[in-house]
Amino acid sequence: DFSGVAPRLDVDAMVQSIHNHINGCFEIFLSRYRHLFSEPVELHPTDAMRSFQSILAAIRQTPYKLYLLIDEYDNFANEVLMGGQIRSQQRYEALVFGEGEFKTVFKNVKSALGGLGLDRVFIVGVSPVVMHDVTSGFNIAENVYLRDDFGSLCGFTDAEVGAMARQIIADCQFPPENASEVVELLRIFYNGSCFRVKCQEAIYNPTALFYFLKHLQRTCEYPRRLLDSNLAPDFQKIAYIAGLPGGAQLMMRALDDADPLAVDELQERFGLRQMLAETKTTSFMASLLYYLGVLTLGGLTEHGEIRLRIPNLV
Repeated sequence: DFSGVAPRLDVDAMVQSIHNHINGCFEIFLSRYRHLFSEPVELHPTDAMRSFQSILAAIRQTPYKLYLLIDEYDNFANEVLMGGQIRSQQRYEALVFGEGEFKTVFKNVKSALGGLGLDRVFIVGVSPVVMHDVTSGFNIAENVYLRDDFGSLCGFTDAEVGAMARQIIADCQFPPENASEVVELLRIFYNGSCFRVKCQEAIYNPTALFYFLKHLQRTCEYPRRLLDSNLAPDFQKIAYIAGLPGGAQLMMRALDDADPLAVDELQERFGLRQMLAETKTTSFMASLLYYLGVLTLGGLTEHGEIRLRIPNLV
């Protein structure tokens, strides 16, 4: 989980933080599975990729293969990039371009997939910016986040929300018709996220939904604050995008219902240099706002463009 890597002003200190964090994950792994190994594993304090090779060598002596899960892969790199410090871009480039340390991590993961004991990798993050910038080190990934069959995976449908609301209303001994009132309130404030281009049904944000329903279940009253603090916008990232060429104008368009924001295609792969150089279209920045959850898919325009909109009132 790369959100555990703290962004630091000094590149060398950040590099060591990456190695420390990965080695810490290896220590947890070994505490669970060391009994399956027939030979010792050596962890190298300053070189987590050497530790990785030692683990893979030990795994190859067993009948097992390794399944690697990477969460928040872009978290600390995004924090560096959008950190507001004058050296942020230089530090980011030092990590992901050329022989940058973060790029080296993914080059080692790719190498391990070539029959060295690593069987599958599943990577979760927010934006594709970092993955694009390390692409030559890890150019074998298949993006699945726009697949139609996964469109409702990370949220709740109207039917599911209605069932939960009716159960809580019954437990609170309210009249059954109150369930419709609850569902309508939830729809206005929490519904609207869509992850299919041809969106047939929007889904509810699960964090926001459970914030409301847990309060209702516990107190039989609506929460006074309908915005869960866990979902408050990351103003630092929004401010970063607003500061890019044309970013502020794009923000205003997103708020203008009379002139909906639309792009030819949602960008699946774009890097830092492309994003900073982009001045003629809104495609890059609008796509980034989509990945950050500020915008969501809103169907197609009459000209076949993809409409992007703010998901809900919250």
